[in-house]
Amino acid sequence: MVFEGSYYSLPTRYIGDQVWVRGTPRLVEIYHDDHLIKSHPRAQKKGVWQTDEKDYPLSAQHFLQKDGPWCIGEGRRQGPFVGQLIEEVVAPKTQLSQRKAQAILRLGEKYGFARLNQACKYALTYGNIRYESLRKILEKDLADRERQAAEALRLKPLLKKSASYLRGLKTRTLSWEVPS
Repeated sequence: MVFEGSYYSLPTRYIGDQVWVRGTPRLVEIYHDDHLIKSHPRAQKKGVWQTDEKDYPLSAQHFLQKDGPWCIGEGRRQGPFVGQLIEEVVAPKTQLSQRKAQAILRLGEKYGFARLNQACKYALTYGNIRYESLRKILEKDLADRERQAAEALRLKPLLKKSASYLRGLKTRTLSWEVPS
């Protein structure tokens, strides 16, 4: 519910019902059928969310239990780079960052946590912690391609040196006459 530019939660059973609001300098009180159903501390500026977690349905409360510290711990169990990336994602301590962290962990369920750890390392190397970027890294297997390219570059000098001993250098001299 919106009151003077700020947002206040209500229990989900009142979605779609008409409510009326009374604002005091310190409180916002919400009424339904002349009964007080909710009160919140009044936001001091516009755009503030006043949310009571008990107002969420039970299915959404499960989401709230998997908070930032839980996601960091789960990420660390899946790999050091997963944990490090999730720490950066949840640093703002918002529900949006919590959702992103949970989505990153779901990527591990889809692609495997070893690949997710490798993709997180790749993303952290470039300072990119966006979920969409991480998903594309996994979809296109970019982290593994870069690892293979680095491995090839590391082995290239060894291959040149060892290959030169396998057979001798053949040279041919070509000559031709130019008609006058």
